[in-house]
Amino acid sequence: MSEMTTPTEITPFYQFRTDLSKYESTMVKLLKETSNITMEKFMVTVENMVRKNDKLLEADRGSLFASILTAAEFGLEPNTPAGLSWIIPRRDSRRGNKVFAEWQIGYQGICNLLYRHPKIKKIISEIVFTGDVFERTMGDDMNWHFKFQPGEDNKRGLRRGVFAVIHLDSGEPLFTYLSSGEIEEIKAKSKSPQTYLQANDPQGWMWKKAAVKQCSKLAPKGSTQAQSAINVDSMIEGGATVVLDEAGKVIINKQKYKDVTKDKLNIVFGDDGVTEAEVMN
Repeated sequence: MSEMTTPTEITPFYQFRTDLSKYESTMVKLLKETSNITMEKFMVTVENMVRKNDKLLEADRGSLFASILTAAEFGLEPNTPAGLSWIIPRRDSRRGNKVFAEWQIGYQGICNLLYRHPKIKKIISEIVFTGDVFERTMGDDMNWHFKFQPGEDNKRGLRRGVFAVIHLDSGEPLFTYLSSGEIEEIKAKSKSPQTYLQANDPQGWMWKKAAVKQCSKLAPKGSTQAQSAINVDSMIEGGATVVLDEAGKVIINKQKYKDVTKDKLNIVFGDDGVTEAEVMN
């Protein structure tokens, strides 16, 4: 890691680097356990992330550092062209209009986690438009069979659904299809429903991500890492936030977005269990 020198004037970026260095040993441990990413590479990625989006320096430090540690927890570098995960600054009108950092998994990040399972060999997800040939039937073997043929680009209309297929080494694929109506239900529960709109996401990554998340529930349970990350991502999309507790551990505060304070959960990283707990203020 490059040596850090003290500037004449303490800039927000320098203060960020100084504060983040307190969690260096934790990040080293997390990265070693979950990926082959070096600490040096991860830190360069994080520093570039902040340089490219200085709004992150306005974010609540607890949420920002918790988001960075969460990315390290699952070995998914944030805010890179690979699209593994994202740390996004959002202004929260519920909490004094302050800016908080939010961690999210990208579509490629979910696939990356699932591919770490030795039984998963291939993952495919595609949007189905009006004008496409798409048929799905339940065979005598009680498995789904489908036919998909994209229409010509100028004849494809509105999105009518999305499917995901996970191929296993056993040769029997897992299949999930979500209609546009089911996507609308998922979108309605999100605190950022605009991310599902075709105008904002022309490649349909949020639709594909939703389908793969559903399909992953059918995947082999040899490793809990992928499902743990997906659960955290789903809770954050639904209104939860990742923060640091007084001991510097990452916890996720889960509550429904529209000011519903019931169903409070507290997850401490390093703990596989989910226990009842009060939400931190």
